[in-house]
Amino acid sequence: MAKVHSREIPYLTPRPFEDGSGWYVEAQWVGRPTERLGHFVVYSEARDWIALQSAAYFVLRELG
Repeated sequence: MAKVHSREIPYLTPRPFEDGSGWYVEAQWVGRPTERLGHFVVYSEARDWIALQSAAYFVLRELG
């Protein structure tokens, strides 16, 4: 099983957009640039995406 903050699994955190337009998910990788993912209206949508959809997102992204 991969560890959080490993090269394969990023550390995911909901963050507000600076302009107040909603939320995104920040993906912090080891040895790779940080990414901003998605645009969510409220914090709970970003948190739910992390819990329910992020694993599938990263698997599909790797498959191309």
